[in-house]
Amino acid sequence: MILFAILSSWTAQRENSSLSNWSFFRHSDFVIRHFPLTLAHYPQTEYIKKDVPFPRSANARTCMDRIPSPTLLAFGFASSWLLWGLFLSALPPLIHLLNRRRFRETQWAAMRFLAEAVRKNSRRMRIEQLILLLVRIAILTVLVLGLAQPQLQSFGRLFTANVPTHRIILMDTSFSMGFQGAATTRFQQSQEIARRIVESARQGDAFNLVRICGSEPRVIVRKPAFQTDEVLQEIEQLELPDERGEIHPALLEIDKLLQALPEVPQKEVLVISDFQQSCWQPDSAGKPVEVRGLLKKIGAAARLVLIDVGQGGQENHALTDLRAQEDFHTVKQAARFKVAATTFSRMTAETELEFFVDGKLQASRTLNLEPLTEVSEDFAYTFATGGDHLIQARLSKDGLPVDDQRQLVVHVKEQLRILCVNGKLAGRAKDTATFHLQLALSPSPGESAAVALIQPQVIKYGELRGFDLSQYDCVFLCNISALDVSEAQLLETFLRGGGAVVWCLGDRVDVANYNRLLFKNGEGILPAEILERHGNAVQQKEVFGFDPLEFQHPIVKVFQGNPEAGLERTQTYEYFRTKLSERNPGRVALAFSSGDPAIIETRVGAGKSILITTPLDQSWGNWAVWPSFLPLIQELTFYAVSTEGARDELLVGEPWQRTLQTRGAEVDAMVTRPDGETEPARSSPNANLTDFHYDRTDRSGAYQLQLGPPLNRKESFAVNVDPRESNLTRLEREEVERDLLAGTDFRYLIDWTELERQTTRSASESGDLARSFLYIVLYLLFVEQLLAWNFNAGLWLLCPPLAAWRWWRAR
Repeated sequence: MILFAILSSWTAQRENSSLSNWSFFRHSDFVIRHFPLTLAHYPQTEYIKKDVPFPRSANARTCMDRIPSPTLLAFGFASSWLLWGLFLSALPPLIHLLNRRRFRETQWAAMRFLAEAVRKNSRRMRIEQLILLLVRIAILTVLVLGLAQPQLQSFGRLFTANVPTHRIILMDTSFSMGFQGAATTRFQQSQEIARRIVESARQGDAFNLVRICGSEPRVIVRKPAFQTDEVLQEIEQLELPDERGEIHPALLEIDKLLQALPEVPQKEVLVISDFQQSCWQPDSAGKPVEVRGLLKKIGAAARLVLIDVGQGGQENHALTDLRAQEDFHTVKQAARFKVAATTFSRMTAETELEFFVDGKLQASRTLNLEPLTEVSEDFAYTFATGGDHLIQARLSKDGLPVDDQRQLVVHVKEQLRILCVNGKLAGRAKDTATFHLQLALSPSPGESAAVALIQPQVIKYGELRGFDLSQYDCVFLCNISALDVSEAQLLETFLRGGGAVVWCLGDRVDVANYNRLLFKNGEGILPAEILERHGNAVQQKEVFGFDPLEFQHPIVKVFQGNPEAGLERTQTYEYFRTKLSERNPGRVALAFSSGDPAIIETRVGAGKSILITTPLDQSWGNWAVWPSFLPLIQELTFYAVSTEGARDELLVGEPWQRTLQTRGAEVDAMVTRPDGETEPARSSPNANLTDFHYDRTDRSGAYQLQLGPPLNRKESFAVNVDPRESNLTRLEREEVERDLLAGTDFRYLIDWTELERQTTRSASESGDLARSFLYIVLYLLFVEQLLAWNFNAGLWLLCPPLAAWRWWRAR
């Protein structure tokens, strides 16, 4: 009875426990390696499904496609160390041998009759005692074998499987999974498959859930979950973002998760994907090799099952680009936009292209898209008001509507407020450092409307400290002798907050002061280190012209093909030599004929810092009165303030950040998402600046930032899908075997309903015999008691044929 109680307790514990050790085999590859069977032993029709074609190459065969289920045997124990308990089976015969001679023989008269009776029945009694001894030995032997948890692989359906499995489900959540077929999307199909996998779990199975995506979190269920309700809830709540999938980070996570549950050594990785080429064959250097290596490693550690939901439907057209052709936009000026579309089908597609401004349709055109050929269309629009404006382009919807539209936010200026700081006072206005600059920025009323939008304001050097620079778009510092620490910090704050500063050198500049406070060994806001002066404006022995460096920079591009503007004939007699920083090298926009830089620009935070190495007056040359001066200053100004006009276009998954001047105040920032949901942006105050961050850009569309006091303003930014994901071309099975999983055992399913049949078959092919051994022990315990009480009755229960033969002989 005590032994029966122990067995009952052990049975109850096994219902809620998992295996502590695996057997001599792990997967059916053990059968391939250890049993001399070939494919010729079994007809292909017994195990090759019509939706899973039989591979032609022997090297490409997969373990589950090629191993039939009927009769292959592979035996092992989950707790093999308990087999030492088999020595307990020697206890009954040992007790028998020790007690056999422990009695004293005494002769007495009546003993003769008893001895005679014993001799007549001695053979029968010895056989009965031997059978009883063997039953007792069998009880201990079967009990120990049951505790060691024996398992039998591929044993048909004789025993019920109870082997826990650690399953990792990898779901593709790239936006191509949103492609809709007849009734449901690919993502909805993958959710249904994942639900059925979890619902078919056996007692002791554990699950992890990972997704193929472009941003965190990639692991949805990190701690192995034994409760299926938790996993099913996560699958149900999983949403399909608009981002591109990246397979490499997901495989790295799976490789880690395979080590998370060593007490359940039977592993299975199930991949549910459309196997899009752009995702599974990354174009980054070295990534394809790493992906193949990770897949091979995963295939060696777990049973790998690939479920392809990308069958049927690869035709898709998409908008691949929407951009403004100018970097700067003003009111009452025509803004030009370029829209590009591509079809990824094999046939010509006709679709409608619509152009929207602030949600209102402005133009519509019919496009004839040739296969894999990009078609571009140009649109123009004149803004009547300043501020942020949303530009959208839309195609007729197809099976994947998320890439049928793109959006762009442009910031339109009504006026450009330019602050000009004069560092050289003179008796005549034309001798000041800002006279010619002011004329170039604010010409006579007869000039074009585009130039009239510029509103310059001139101040003296000593007045700079009291100005609120956040009200200006650009600051020109003309021949300023020196700056103090507070002024340098004021200009740095202005730059990092998105403003522009143009440094115009001259004869009053203190080089040491500039290098110490502004250049800071390449870590400051000055584009280059200022060296000695070169040339002599008084003697004018050397004359230096301008070298536009093949007109590559936007500042001088307008002069290309226009020699009458006289840019290259400009004469300069003296300038400052400079040395570019090695840490943050600036870009040379214009050089002198000697090769030294004339204009250098670099980006500081969200703004631009531009250095001009010669004055903007006539003291060192004739540039200020040359025909090229006015257009060059205008182009330089437009380029300097174009930082805001060209900002705020992101791909889905990329973080948005913005640095604004907040003058030390704490500013609340709320982001309104494309779906209307509102949530706070993360802010990081730093002196007079605040960095605003927003990472949850998982939806394409327009986002709006609402800033609280003291700024009290709104800003917008646009997020678009990655056009590489729009190409739905998928990897065929042969390509998967050849390019990704060469030499790796895996199961490939096209008809996902086959998974349930395969799961049932797999369960019946992996039997756990412990429960059956327990039943045998209980049976033998009952038989042993009956044999000891009434041997004949016990023998009928133990072996009816032997009992019948013994009864027939006794007659």
